[in-house]
Amino acid sequence: MRWILLLLSLAFGSAQAELSYALQPKQIADDVWLLEGSTDNFSPANGGNIVNTAFIVTADGVLVIDSGPSRAYGEAQRAAIATVTDKPVIALWLTHHHPDHVLGNQAYKDVPIAALAGTRQLLAEQGEAMAENMYRLVGDWMRGTEVVLPTATLEAGEVRVGDRVLSLLALSGHTGADLAIFDTRSGVLLAGDLLFYQRALTTPGTPSLDTWLADLDQLQALPWTLLVPGHGPVANNAAPFEQMRDYLGWLDGVLREGAAQGAEMNELIRAHIPERFAAISLSRYELIRSVSHLYPCYERGVMTRVDQERVAATLSRRSAAPARSFWVCLHQRWLAAIRRGARLLHNRAETIIASMVPTLCVGTPFGTLCVRCGETRSVSGCIPTRTVRRLDVGTINRGCWIRRPVGAPPRREAFGLACTSAD
Repeated sequence: MRWILLLLSLAFGSAQAELSYALQPKQIADDVWLLEGSTDNFSPANGGNIVNTAFIVTADGVLVIDSGPSRAYGEAQRAAIATVTDKPVIALWLTHHHPDHVLGNQAYKDVPIAALAGTRQLLAEQGEAMAENMYRLVGDWMRGTEVVLPTATLEAGEVRVGDRVLSLLALSGHTGADLAIFDTRSGVLLAGDLLFYQRALTTPGTPSLDTWLADLDQLQALPWTLLVPGHGPVANNAAPFEQMRDYLGWLDGVLREGAAQGAEMNELIRAHIPERFAAISLSRYELIRSVSHLYPCYERGVMTRVDQERVAATLSRRSAAPARSFWVCLHQRWLAAIRRGARLLHNRAETIIASMVPTLCVGTPFGTLCVRCGETRSVSGCIPTRTVRRLDVGTINRGCWIRRPVGAPPRREAFGLACTSAD
């Protein structure tokens, strides 16, 4: 028994030992460090470490940018920072509310956690659901992880942290509340998920692709020397911007053309991916997600509701019709009123005639139903519907039969009759 317990403890210990992020900080500029994640999808193999996080060592202490996908990541991140400097962590800034960027917040409860106001609101609304989904995606890496909301609010403008002046941009292309951070000393632009490189971009929450493109223009206009995307390798040239614009333009074209042609979603998710994007990580996977997120908006843009079409057609006919005199209009209204009155008298007469029908029990494929009391009866057979054609069972002509399943509510307004059949 002791041997079994020992083996189980060794197996459990080895499994726990394997769940280590082993983060390796890489210096990318003067006192600016990067913890680079993979460009893969979430999986138990990587623990959700698919994100780029960073930290800046200032005269007053360490500023951390994003906390990663889990409590374990946040703790590993702080341990990695300690290998670089003995200065304390003084703040954590979040670029946006997606789980791979914020679920390590628990490791920073002792310092201010700051974000845009919109980021805090989105995390409060969606955080629990995203955390549960991460548990399903990466398993035990999420053990003990809980959502921790920001405790301070950031706004656009310049902020001094120690001896660094950081320019903050409050944008919205990716999630509706996206923070980009430009370090004026080093020229490093920490773009968060507004910028992807060599990894297909994700679109849940984007206000529109046009908004995202406008954000890219603002970012590229900055005097940056090094780009740090939220996902993918760093770059010292404009290649990430060019790739993003190219991909967003292609995606917009696919969705717009599909909507114009009335294509179904399942057609668009199989759309041909150009060769220039084929090598980008997760291009097919993210296309499927983007179609599901964005295509309904494109469809609404080219389709008109049926009732709106009818109103527009009516207004068009009225505007095109020649002006008519008051007396002509009044005469036509009188005729219409007379016709309505005649129809009402005719319907009443039919109801009176129907009172002479010996039975109103209607046979259906599901049993025999009394159309007055709604009870299932043993009488079989159907009755001609010449005198009951006002039921909304489709277009009913003389000689048709009423077919209605047992349990359907009786249309009593069409009958003033009692069931006369005896069981």
